[in-house]
Parts: sequence; structure tokens; C-alpha cells
Amino acid sequence: MSTGRNIGQDRTRTAEVMAGGVRTDEGNPRTNWLGHRLGSKADRIDQMLVDGAFRATLMQARRTPAAVQQHCNHLRDEHGLGITERTDGRLTFDI
Repeated sequence: MSTGRNIGQDRTRTAEVMAGGVRTDEGNPRTNWLGHRLGSKADRIDQMLVDGAFRATLMQARRTPAAVQQHCNHLRDEHGLGITERTDGRLTFDI
């Protein structure tokens, strides 16, 4: 799990990713733009939130509602990224 992040930079990079930017960390090609290991459960949720995902889809990555909520709390607390529900019911980053 990533900690001690630059929240402003994470918010800027997430906006870039949502606009079609590169989804890997420029300094470490083994992690995504938020510092989560590529292919990890955290990375899978991050990727789904960029595109917008239903709660049930997010559960495929983390298995339980509590685990999904824990990662969403981590995104809020460590990365400054809120999650919002779109009108179609999909969850996405609140940028």
C-alpha cells in the first residue's frame, strides 16, 4: 500500500489519466500512477475507477464490500481522491 504520497500530484496525475494519459508511474514502470503495483488488487480497482465501475464489478477485485471500502478510504486519505457515483450508477474518481 502506498503511503506518504504527494496528494496534489496524485490528484493531477489522476486527472491526466482520466483524460487518457499514461496509467503507469513515470518513475517506476512496475506501478500505476498512484504507486500501486501493476496487477495488484489495488491497481485493478484504480483502473476500474478511471473507466467507471459498478460496485459489483469492484467486488471482483477485492471480494468483500469492506475490502473495497477500505481501498476507497485509502484513496481518499492517502491520495486525496474522492469517489463519486455517476448518474448511471458507476463509481469513478471525483476530480
